[in-house]
Amino acid sequence: MSSRFLYKYEFVAIANATLAFVAMRLFIKWNTSSIIASIVVLTNFYFYVLYFAAERLKFGFIFLIISLLYSHRKRFFAFASASVMSHSQSFIIYISILFSYFIKEIKGFSEGKKVNKVLIISFLILGITLWVMFEQIQSKISAYISLQKGLSIVSMLKMAVFFALTCLYTKEKLQALYLYLPLFVVALIFGGDRVNLYGYFIFLFYALRINRGFNIGVALTSIYFAFKTYIFLSKVLVYANGFTSQGV
Repeated sequence: MSSRFLYKYEFVAIANATLAFVAMRLFIKWNTSSIIASIVVLTNFYFYVLYFAAERLKFGFIFLIISLLYSHRKRFFAFASASVMSHSQSFIIYISILFSYFIKEIKGFSEGKKVNKVLIISFLILGITLWVMFEQIQSKISAYISLQKGLSIVSMLKMAVFFALTCLYTKEKLQALYLYLPLFVVALIFGGDRVNLYGYFIFLFYALRINRGFNIGVALTSIYFAFKTYIFLSKVLVYANGFTSQGV
């Protein structure tokens, strides 16, 4: 029995190390200082939720990050499919990416440009994946709706903060808005930190590129989420549950 638990802990440790490693690779690809990348990976609340609480989402996020590392190669589609297969919630970020890309292509098409083949392939793969995972996605949506009491204004406001911060670090504000629009809808209907995780990730995509991550937006969010990590880990150590409402 003890060897079985040991195997599980080793497996989780390897998965956490893989998540940290690929995240570092992606941040550095975004021209981020290794110091800032390390601070985000080692102190950020959302990463610790993935490390300790959201096991299936962790694998979805690992494949998501790898797909972004290969964003201009054919392997992107394989890793994106693996991400969605690992956790259906990964659909959220890919729908945001596709929606933003779709609007951009529509504008190009109206100006006489041809529709990019990558967009057609992406929608085809998305459709196939939706068909394969329809029952799982439907059950997830039903479960979230049953737990959610009305619209989650608070979650949408948190997403709005990430969007406002993002706008400080990009001239392409409309493009950023297209990325966030699907997230606003999902946050309003379903709520929860897991949705806001993707909004924070989009913010990092834009902010980490400015001064290699040495900027006020990254600094303030890093301090805030490091404090949340402290509270989360305190609860884990005392109650073995970082989300309990008792104590800290």
